[in-house]
Parts: sequence; C-alpha cells; structure tokens
Amino acid sequence: MVLTLDEAVEQLGHRLSPKRRFAATRLRRLADPVAGPPLLDALEREVRDPRTWETQYQMVMALGMCGHRPALGLLRDPAQRPFEATMVYTALGDAIVRLSAPEATTDSLCWCLDSGTRCLPTAPCALSP
Repeated sequence: MVLTLDEAVEQLGHRLSPKRRFAATRLRRLADPVAGPPLLDALEREVRDPRTWETQYQMVMALGMCGHRPALGLLRDPAQRPFEATMVYTALGDAIVRLSAPEATTDSLCWCLDSGTRCLPTAPCALSP
C-alpha cells in the first residue's frame, strides 16, 4: 500500500509505532516540504519513548529530506542526549548537516563531530578555520 502525502501525515499520529515508522519512511521518500511541520510535531512526541528508536530514525531522516530547517533546533537537543540505539545519532547528524544553510554546512559538520556523542568522532574538527 502506497500512502499519499496526506495519508502519511495522518498516520504519524497512529497509536502503533510500526505504522508511524511506515508513514515517516513514506514521507522521507516523498521529500515534500509540506510534511516538515507535522513530522517535527510527531518527532517531539516520539523522542519520549526510547523503544521506538527505529521510528525516531525515520522521522529524523524524513525531516532532513523534507528540508524543514526549523527542525534544526529540536534536532540539536537530542543529539546531545544518550541513546541506546546509536543509529539515531546517524540520522541526527545527517539531518543537521542536510538542513544547514549551504554557508553553514562546515560549521554544522564540525558541531556534529565535536558533540561528544559516543558514535561520532570526538576529536576536534579541523575543517573550520
């Protein structure tokens, strides 16, 4: 079953995590900026439950693909918290760099590298001047 944009956005509120994850995966593929605000709202709810890390991963990746720059603030917060599922850090780093303004990509990449998370290198970034 292929979800439309509207169906996928609606399914972000489903009570079952696999349904929300399926919706986020579809929105990631669609990469439509319209999906950004509902994805951000859904992610704010989702990060409260560490058991749904796969759903969180897909939501973060979808935010990056949608180009929803207002998500940058929210994404930097969980990037500094401990996650058992380190794949979430991968999605956070990808989305943070992807959503950064072109002139700020190097700074965002350095921020990710310098963040001190256990799955990203912790050596000081040598990319910035």
